[in-house]
Amino acid sequence: MLRHIAWSELRRSPLQTALLVVIIALTVAASVFVASLTHGLVRGLTVATDPFPQLIGSKGSAYQLTLNTVFLQDRPLGNLSAQTFADVKANPNVRMAVPLAYGDNYAGYRIAGTDESIFAYAPRPKDAPWLKVAQGRAFAAPFEAVIGARVAEDGALAIGDTFHSVHGMHAVGHVHEDQTYTVVGILAPVDGPYDQVILTDIRSIWIAHDHHHDHEHDAHSHATGDADAHDHEHDGHDHAAGTTDAHDHEHDADNHVGEVTAIMIQPVGYGEAMRLAQQFQSSPDAQLVFPAQLIIRLFALLGQGEEVWRALAGVLLLLTLLIVLFTLYLAGLRRLRERAVLRILGATSGELVRIYLWQNLFVIGVGALVGYLIGTGGYALLATLTAHKTAVTLPLTLLPEPLLIVLATIVIGCLAGLVPAFLLQRKDSVTRL
Repeated sequence: MLRHIAWSELRRSPLQTALLVVIIALTVAASVFVASLTHGLVRGLTVATDPFPQLIGSKGSAYQLTLNTVFLQDRPLGNLSAQTFADVKANPNVRMAVPLAYGDNYAGYRIAGTDESIFAYAPRPKDAPWLKVAQGRAFAAPFEAVIGARVAEDGALAIGDTFHSVHGMHAVGHVHEDQTYTVVGILAPVDGPYDQVILTDIRSIWIAHDHHHDHEHDAHSHATGDADAHDHEHDGHDHAAGTTDAHDHEHDADNHVGEVTAIMIQPVGYGEAMRLAQQFQSSPDAQLVFPAQLIIRLFALLGQGEEVWRALAGVLLLLTLLIVLFTLYLAGLRRLRERAVLRILGATSGELVRIYLWQNLFVIGVGALVGYLIGTGGYALLATLTAHKTAVTLPLTLLPEPLLIVLATIVIGCLAGLVPAFLLQRKDSVTRL
């Protein structure tokens, strides 16, 4: 009965009721969206950096090394020599070292040269392997490729497809037409940047770039009219033409030992990881970074901005509740005569207060729930739209913080609603006197 009366009074002012619901909904939606996005970014960055406890690269920006190797973004730093990789692999503090070589792409997807050890690599000794072949098989020879799950989902490549790599990071550029890659496998999803990678035998990168440099040198020599260079170009062309045969690729690979862009490290233990970091502090050519620590440091720098946003969202939510409660109070003043009629009909003070509370609960509750749906829907839409365009994958999971925002809004709003209900009750008592 009391709920019916409360609903009837709200229904007689549909525009006012709808406006209050919309105000609450938009405020809650903004808070829920910010909370979801913050959690999603933290989760996405954690998943991306977790497979890289330690990373070795050439001297330069540690953030650039992390962006390039972990997130497959930005330009690579300079390369490390083959001897540096051999020394790292033989280091007693290192349980496993996996080489990575970048420099080419196909249709915007980064090509990463590595060796077969990457399929046995785990961030920690007791973890399961990070990358698993879900369909087909792992590469076993140069110019065989295993594509990430998202590359396959996008329809860019499939098992059995062949393609030519493009030099550099952009989809348009110099095409390595002398070498043809063949897709032999598809990786299981890892919900991270390496869903968008194309893995190949690292010798493929060495051969392709060796030929690329040869052709650049030959073109320069031909432009200057060097007859000997012309002969060398002719020889290089004959050699490159022969690499289309798989046997010749194997022969070329056996004669190529090249540089690496970065080295993924699985240290023996925590103490060994610290000793390894100390060893590279004095290295003139290489650096060792902890990608997870870099991301934490970055978030610490951005944390102040996040706190400001949360504070603004809290203030906005508080102001919205005050507006709603004040509006309901003014509406209650206009209904004092109706309340007097209810008192004559036998309604008690407690019953009148419950009518106010039912109205508050309806307006704030519906607004908060609609806001939750709008906020989570906006986050889900953003996660879906950016899934194939960004390096960080935003998880689509049910998060506790947005639900707490909705619950807190309803509880605080209803408790705060006791104040105007009490004021209206006193006003009603004075009016009757």
